[in-house]
Amino acid sequence: MASDDDLGDLPSCPFICAKGWTFLTANSYTICVDTHPVLHASKPDEAFKLLFFAHFAFNIQYQKETSLCLEFTQRAIAGINPARGTKVQKNGGKQHCLSPRVAALATALKDYDF
Repeated sequence: MASDDDLGDLPSCPFICAKGWTFLTANSYTICVDTHPVLHASKPDEAFKLLFFAHFAFNIQYQKETSLCLEFTQRAIAGINPARGTKVQKNGGKQHCLSPRVAALATALKDYDF
């Protein structure tokens, strides 16, 4: 089982450390920013919410590897739709206010009532 002391060589972007045998059955979760444990949760859904909110609280851009998931969460689930701009890191090329793939998924999901 993992503990706060087992964090070692990890990325500086926010991440969830699950303390248990699997992510879904873990007893507790720690949200780390810049490899430092900053928030704790007892359920996986709470941990994801805190991870998402940490990007806003600490003004951190979304990493390329997780940007589509977090951008979708921001716009379609949390309802945070700025008039312009995004928290996705810019790396050249054409910039969209909203990723075309995220926009297509959000539009398709409007047909379903959650």
